[in-house]
Amino acid sequence: MINDDDVNHNDNDNDISIIITTNDNNNEYNETIYDKINTMKQYMHDSWIQLSEKLDKNFEVTERKTTVNSEILCGFIHFFSCLYVLPVVPSQMTIAGYNKNSSIVAISFSCCLGSVLASYLTNLPFVISPPTAVSIYLSSALSIRGIYDHSEGDTAVMLSGFALLLIGLIKPLIKFIKHLIPDCIQASTAVGIGLITAFAGAIEIKLVVRGTLTILSMGQISAEIIIATISLIVSSVALYYHIKGRFIIGLIFGTIAWWFYTDEWPSQLIGLPEFDYKPTYKNSLNLEICSLLFSLVFLYILTVSGLARSLSDQAGLTLPTGSVPRGNWIYILCGITTIISGYLSGPPILISPESAAGIKAGAKTGLSTLVCGILFGISVFFSPLFAKVPPAGTSPLLFLVGMLLFQNVSRINWKEVNTSVPAFIVLFFVPFTYSLTSGIVFGYILYITINLFTGNLYNLFNVLWNNIVEMGTMSFYLRHQDYQAVQHDNENIKEELEILEKIHSVGEEDKSITNNINNNINDIIMSRRRSESIIDTLFPMDLHHHENDIHKSSFYH
Repeated sequence: MINDDDVNHNDNDNDISIIITTNDNNNEYNETIYDKINTMKQYMHDSWIQLSEKLDKNFEVTERKTTVNSEILCGFIHFFSCLYVLPVVPSQMTIAGYNKNSSIVAISFSCCLGSVLASYLTNLPFVISPPTAVSIYLSSALSIRGIYDHSEGDTAVMLSGFALLLIGLIKPLIKFIKHLIPDCIQASTAVGIGLITAFAGAIEIKLVVRGTLTILSMGQISAEIIIATISLIVSSVALYYHIKGRFIIGLIFGTIAWWFYTDEWPSQLIGLPEFDYKPTYKNSLNLEICSLLFSLVFLYILTVSGLARSLSDQAGLTLPTGSVPRGNWIYILCGITTIISGYLSGPPILISPESAAGIKAGAKTGLSTLVCGILFGISVFFSPLFAKVPPAGTSPLLFLVGMLLFQNVSRINWKEVNTSVPAFIVLFFVPFTYSLTSGIVFGYILYITINLFTGNLYNLFNVLWNNIVEMGTMSFYLRHQDYQAVQHDNENIKEELEILEKIHSVGEEDKSITNNINNNINDIIMSRRRSESIIDTLFPMDLHHHENDIHKSSFYH
């Protein structure tokens, strides 16, 4: 007979055994999860190390005394410093009939492509994005002529991109054009463009309106003007303390303040890109397109040449000769991205002056540019958000950009009449007529005429001619010196090879010595091959007589 106590005791034992088994299974399961997590962490760590080594090798990170993590961080700083162009530039281009959403997509795509290509081809921390002043000049020049069809603008942008590409392919042409333009005209042009940029910001918030008895009058104080003014103060304070992303701080403040005031919040933050665009180009070149084309190319040269050298100096990458490493590739890439942007009905894409923010943070390689380009590609999906940024957020940035460009006025020597009068005429014509061509032509005529009657014209042309001759002779001299240096190294290598061969022929009495000799021979052979490759790279045409290298073009090197 079985007692109830025995049955209960057996049931309790079974329950305890089940609990123990369950706990064991849970412990095994938890240990399995922990093992998988640790394995995944180790895998990610190993993968990151491998990726870091590849990035270090491809972008010469260690050689330039920086780290992969630092370059990636600088890439984010690059992006957030340049991010303001996505709402600001398309908003201004709508004045000339451009579609805002299509312009945002065109800018994001062109900046992504240009920055990624620039990171590998130049290995420089230069972000490829539309300079605000150049884009505003394009839209203002079209609207002031009564052109609200962006087809002429697209044609001019594409043709100007081809011109910039051609300038990049012909290296001596870059320096020749830079020497051909007097510095006083370059500086006054930058100042005039700065005034146009600030004027566009004032019109956007109706701070100035068309006057009755005067050309312009001050508009009525509105909530939009008050918010924009406070936003300008915020950006100015951030600029004073050198805060990174100072432009985007003011833009965010003005935008959110306006959304609070009007209660017009964006309906969506993320969405698929809206690209409503049909290519419409002018089949023939008219006077308007030619004038705009000349003005754009002139601005491109001033922007690219000035920014490239300035940013290269900040990064400590300028060569001893004073040139920017792979500088011609910058023109080529800016030309290609401008052509693509013009085809997509976007603005010119050049070097961004906001690249200085990333460089000041420590960017020295193209890895930071690559990160910024990838982020620009991701930003395409935030186009609904950028399209809702109000003028109260964008106009203060236009004032700041105009102020920064106006600082070029200090480059003009106002005490010398032969430079100050032409500079003032250019400065007068550009903002009042919105015609860069008229201002430059008139200023250049005055520059030549005044210097002719003051006896300085001969000296000016003499300096110009000496610069041209110096460019050619210095280029040949440096190439010839490098060639002689490589030839001298080859002669030394031959002598060392002969000595090592004699030592090697003595015998193999000491294997350790023989192994060292073999290693030295291999090192010297590799060094000789590197020297020959240097000759092939530096002198593909005349100085190095290899028939199979005749087809190489010098701009590739």
